Amino acid sequence: MQGIEVKIAEKTFRTDGVRNYVNPQPLSIQLPEGTFIIPMDQPDQPLIKAILEFDPRMKTEFLKSERESLQKGTGTRLYEVSAWSMLMAYDLEAYASPQSPTVATRQIKELPQLSGQVVNPNPKYGYIIDYHNDKAVGALLTLLRAGYNVRAAQKPIRIEGRDYPRGTLLLRANENPSTMSSFIQHLSDSLGVMIYGVTTARSQKGPDLGGGEFELLVPPRIAVIAGSSISPYSFGSIWHWLDYEWKYRFTILNHHRFGRADLRKYNVLILPSVWGGPSTYRDIFQESGLKKLKDWVADGGTLIGIGTAAAFLADSTTGLSKVKLRCQVLKDLDQYRRAVKREQQLDNIRVDSLAIWEGTKTDESDILTNDQKSPDIETLKFIDEHQRLYQPRGAILKVNLDEEHWLSYGLTEHVPAIYYANYAYMSKSPVQTAGRFSEASSIRLSGLMWSEAKQRWENTAYVTRESYQKGQIILIAGEPIFRSYFYGTGRILLNSIFLGPGFGTQTVVPW
Repeated sequence: MQGIEVKIAEKTFRTDGVRNYVNPQPLSIQLPEGTFIIPMDQPDQPLIKAILEFDPRMKTEFLKSERESLQKGTGTRLYEVSAWSMLMAYDLEAYASPQSPTVATRQIKELPQLSGQVVNPNPKYGYIIDYHNDKAVGALLTLLRAGYNVRAAQKPIRIEGRDYPRGTLLLRANENPSTMSSFIQHLSDSLGVMIYGVTTARSQKGPDLGGGEFELLVPPRIAVIAGSSISPYSFGSIWHWLDYEWKYRFTILNHHRFGRADLRKYNVLILPSVWGGPSTYRDIFQESGLKKLKDWVADGGTLIGIGTAAAFLADSTTGLSKVKLRCQVLKDLDQYRRAVKREQQLDNIRVDSLAIWEGTKTDESDILTNDQKSPDIETLKFIDEHQRLYQPRGAILKVNLDEEHWLSYGLTEHVPAIYYANYAYMSKSPVQTAGRFSEASSIRLSGLMWSEAKQRWENTAYVTRESYQKGQIILIAGEPIFRSYFYGTGRILLNSIFLGPGFGTQTVVPW
């Protein structure tokens, strides 16, 4: 704990004037028993600020010199990321308070260890695990390694008096070995995860457990591209994440031998970022390798492109993804804006009964028409090039998530994402956009992001999923597990790998 004094609330309490890193407005909230409280009035205050401060600001003098350097074409003066926040990296609910809350507390000497439990250890129907907890991810991976049949809920449910979110894991007794109860008890004890036995499939709310709203997950057989042209930072974080953090087996495929590799062994292929941009992957694969990649995806593979690999797959010359690089679709920007507006309206569905019964005009026409004349293509190119000059350089940005999409399971309505790139991605139906950067007014959570960059990246895609015949392509704009400590966006990569083959591909179920 680095010698930092940490207290824990012994009761539920209310506090006023607090702020979180998503909403700058003061809030009045009620927080539960067990909330951690870190007083600033202690000797390690500088260390606390370095670890927990939401949004440290750069001096105006530096901003002026940085902008001058960019405009003169001499490049950025930044050699590192411009934001660092443990709270945002871990996607933790946290609040800054102007005063100490009035509540009984006790000091924590060491971190409490969460213990697991199996409630109703010998159920008639099966077991349920809430996927919102990170410990549930470890449970899922252990179950898949052991050959258990695991399903995931597509909708929230309430059963036997408890509520469970989307993504909740289900093990049906009739689909698994008769010895499952002893394995479940060992799983709970070893990982500290809560597991609930259920005696009935009949839900009080949401789909019944025996229905088709519980997707059977397919164990991933993972390969990750590596080699001299691959960014060691990107590959290294993926390697550390899978091998060290989650201890899940995967194969390293050297890109120099890609042409001779038998891809039939794998159902998940991860392309990390590369040095030199998207053209590097074009040089790696050549035409024959690209055809091999397309055939593998078409046959049911899950292809995951990260960072510059996503830019390669979205490049119009690659011909794989329907997601497009913004600089290549400038003449179609109005179409993408309308698509975003339509998506946003899905969160606030309204029914105009007069339009239905009387035929009056609806707001739908506002989506389909655009009276404002767009600039000509040369002007759009100039604006885009100018905005790219001010790209995000390691800023933490707000990503709004589609909570109904399986790529977002285990997360809430938004997640902080670190971003250091000049690629912006445009998506519309039939591409499923599970996460978009927020609008310009709220996109920046921490770090340096110029107003030009806010305008260019607002509402652009962060994570997308699209079908490709029997398979699927998933693009993640940035590094989701940046330096192996961004656990929030890391969950998106985990979902891509471990939920993807079951939710997003057409696979043959063994019999």
